[in-house]
Amino acid sequence: MKYHLRCALALGVLLAALILPADAAGRVNLTPDNGYTADYGIELPFTPSPRTADYTFEVFRGENTSQPPLVRAQASLSGGGTRTLYLPLAFDLEHAERYTIRVTAQPDARRAGLDTEDSRTFPYTTQYCGGRHTEAQGGYLLGDGSAGNPYVIQNAKQLSHVWEHPGSYFRQNADIDLSSWGNWTPIDVDGINYDGCGHYVWNLTSTGHSSGNALFGNLTNSTLRRFGVNTFTCTGGEYDAGLIRAASNVTLDQCLAANGTTRANVCSGGLFATAVGVTVRDSFSSSCSIYAKTANAGGLSGNFTGSLARCYAINTVAGEDSLGGISGHGTYASAFQNVYWETGHGAGSAVQEWWSGDSPSSVIWNYNPPGTFAKPAAEMTVQSTYQGFAFANVTDPYNPAKPWVWEPNQNHPLLHIFYRPEELG
Repeated sequence: MKYHLRCALALGVLLAALILPADAAGRVNLTPDNGYTADYGIELPFTPSPRTADYTFEVFRGENTSQPPLVRAQASLSGGGTRTLYLPLAFDLEHAERYTIRVTAQPDARRAGLDTEDSRTFPYTTQYCGGRHTEAQGGYLLGDGSAGNPYVIQNAKQLSHVWEHPGSYFRQNADIDLSSWGNWTPIDVDGINYDGCGHYVWNLTSTGHSSGNALFGNLTNSTLRRFGVNTFTCTGGEYDAGLIRAASNVTLDQCLAANGTTRANVCSGGLFATAVGVTVRDSFSSSCSIYAKTANAGGLSGNFTGSLARCYAINTVAGEDSLGGISGHGTYASAFQNVYWETGHGAGSAVQEWWSGDSPSSVIWNYNPPGTFAKPAAEMTVQSTYQGFAFANVTDPYNPAKPWVWEPNQNHPLLHIFYRPEELG
């Protein structure tokens, strides 16, 4: 006697598990065979049969179930009522794809000879969840923009329209190469929380925008963490930088801008062109050529008001006026803790023009605020120079409490979240 498996699969529902806890209330987590893992997957509402507790779940690409499954998991599910099953599945985060889900019920051992195995198949197509954007426009395939389920950024098109989702959370899931994008328009956005998860944006070119050039334009009330811009050209504006043109009330945590060129009229820097009311922790800019024609070129920022802790800059700065190893211009409303910059690259002080009060008449030239340290190249290549930096071993699991590692081949600290030995040769 063949029994009929009673099941209900929500075929149009796709939820993320990137941030969701493994023991999310009401969810049964399936463990795939052969050690298969993924950072995200699918959720399936399922009602077990009253005649058995043993099931096998398989996912196939397309409609061909004769091929080996992408994922296979077995589970024992007893009792009545529908519950939500979570199955890891590394589906494509750039393009919608069709899958087939096969559920097989195995007979209860106590009913041997009475019941036989039965299977059902169900089509499943991943869907865009990021609002009105199509695949061609870079629609999001994972997340809902909330803190627990951020939109997942996988490519340049998905990155380019974060400005249309103010107040949202984002998570970058892969490096993004902009070499074929062309001239990037800086992203103006308010109130985002962006976690790069140790991934870069590579080969950024942003030129000729009169207000300024960078990956982000006017960024306000936002947080960027574990995120980097590597290899960039940002030139031809009033304000140019690698990461952010103009930041206000922004927090940077474990961020970097490296191997770039900026050429601005007024303000130019590695991380920021101009920054007001920002908090920067465990971040750096290195191997950049920074130029401001009129004034305000700095290793980290052209103009800076805020706080810096455990940061460093190894950049060349040039221009007619206000050249700083950290920032060309700064104000007394700033605080520095263990901030290092390498001498011999055009700057004579951490901040050349420093306002000690609220008016230009309070200016102090060639100022080194407490907490900043000028070091020659020979000392910048020594780990002990970087007092206050929390270092982990490169082989240790990533620990946000110890964000730095030391790789001698690089001759300066690296952020552990970005550490990739294969890129170091």
